Amino acid sequence: MTHTNSGRSAWQLALDANEILARMESETGRIGALEAHIAGAADGVSADHIAELATAWDDFAAAEADFIRWAEGDVPAKVEALGIVAGELDGKAEWYRLEAQRAAARKRALAERAGKLRAMQLELVQVFCDVEQASMVPLEGGRAARIKVTTSKRVEITNEDILDPALVRTTTSPDKTAIAKLLKAGLCVNGAELVQTQRQKVVIK
Repeated sequence: MTHTNSGRSAWQLALDANEILARMESETGRIGALEAHIAGAADGVSADHIAELATAWDDFAAAEADFIRWAEGDVPAKVEALGIVAGELDGKAEWYRLEAQRAAARKRALAERAGKLRAMQLELVQVFCDVEQASMVPLEGGRAARIKVTTSKRVEITNEDILDPALVRTTTSPDKTAIAKLLKAGLCVNGAELVQTQRQKVVIK
C-alpha cells in the first residue's frame, strides 16, 4: 500500500498507539504472573517479588499515562490513523489465514506424493528380487536396498455396537443453526433462546 504524506503521518500515529498498547499488555501479563506466583507461594513472599510487582504496576501506569497523552488533541487524525492501520493488519491476518490453508494443502499433497513414491520404490525392489532371485538391490558405494519387515499391533474395531460404553468416546454439541431457524420461526426450543448482541465499530465513509 502506498501512503500519502497524511497516510504516513497516520501510520506513525497508529504505530505509536500500538507500541503503547503492547507495553500495557506486556505489563498486564507480567502483573498477572507475579500476582499468581505471590498468591501460590508456599514458602512466603519475598521482598523482591513485592518490589517487582510494584515496578510492574508503575510501568503499567506509565504506559497508561502515555496513552492518555497520545489520545489528547487532533482526534480526527488519530481515529483515521487507527482505522488505516487496523485495516492493513486485517489484510495481513487474512493473508496469513489463506497462506495457512495453502500450506496445509501443500503439506497433504507432498505427503501423499511421498507415500506413492515409497510404494513405487517398494514395488521395484520386490520385482527386482523376484526376477533376480536376490534378497537385495545393489547400489553404488557398496550399499544395498533391502525390504525390512516390521510388525506392530493396532486396534481394529469389529463391532462398535457391542463395545462397553465406557470405552467409546462421544462428542456432542448443539446445532445452533437448526435451533436459530426454529426460534426465528417463533417456535419454542427448551434450553435455548435468541439473545440480541451488539457489536460496535467505527465506519469511515
